[in-house]
Amino acid sequence: MAVRDSEHITFYSEQDLVRLARAGEGGGVRQQTTPDIVRRLLAQTSPEAREAVVRTLLADAGFDWFGYGTVALRQRGGEPRSFFTTYAHTAWVRRYFSERYHEVDPRHLDAPRSGLPLVWSLDDIASHQGDPRDAVRVARFLADLEHSGIRSGMFFQLPSPAAPAERVLLSLMSRTGGRAWMDDAVLGQALTFSLCMHEFLSCHVEPAAGPGMLSTLQRNILNCLSRGHSDKEIASNLQLSSHALDYHMRQLRRRFAVHNRVQLVNAAA
Repeated sequence: MAVRDSEHITFYSEQDLVRLARAGEGGGVRQQTTPDIVRRLLAQTSPEAREAVVRTLLADAGFDWFGYGTVALRQRGGEPRSFFTTYAHTAWVRRYFSERYHEVDPRHLDAPRSGLPLVWSLDDIASHQGDPRDAVRVARFLADLEHSGIRSGMFFQLPSPAAPAERVLLSLMSRTGGRAWMDDAVLGQALTFSLCMHEFLSCHVEPAAGPGMLSTLQRNILNCLSRGHSDKEIASNLQLSSHALDYHMRQLRRRFAVHNRVQLVNAAA
């Protein structure tokens, strides 16, 4: 079950994913342009089967762990909102968020906003010239990273398809030291894998909200409703198909036990 910790971060796994109604289906041009990896994931009938596919793809790309999360943009860096845990280094994730390492993680500062990947190694992080006031925390971050057996990787940011004020962070990490092993072929395969995972996680599924929780997408829909946006405007703003939006509207009405838009906005407020 998707859960939130004391810092209000939603953690979810393969077991929590629910399929968006008819997302990416229906044949035609949309089906033809869906990447093969995404179609393979959509074809799996259980979280376990999907996990087996993803772990094979991740290993084929040469990496050991994959992290996927969203951050809300702030004046200084970003504040974590959600994190997909299934393919991440479990102990490292727990340490990373409990210590709030995202506040001093040099990769957040160095990763281009263009979506191009940042290729890094432990040596790169150690040589980073950041704010001297953060030197002690950065040193602890580096020591914990090395202690976890994480020695290199690829890190990049993408715009969030659900919320303009959020960014999506993708991270592939490896036990292998240095950067020399990540040649063009490795990076090309890793980038293809990451972008396909992003499309799958952002366009075709979402984490089921826990008790009393709304997903980010559901909150955004309610925000649009409260501003008086039409269904067509909401679908366009959030880049949803009409079928996906209708599914979420039905889920929200059922959740709040209401029967129409006006009642839904009042109940949510």
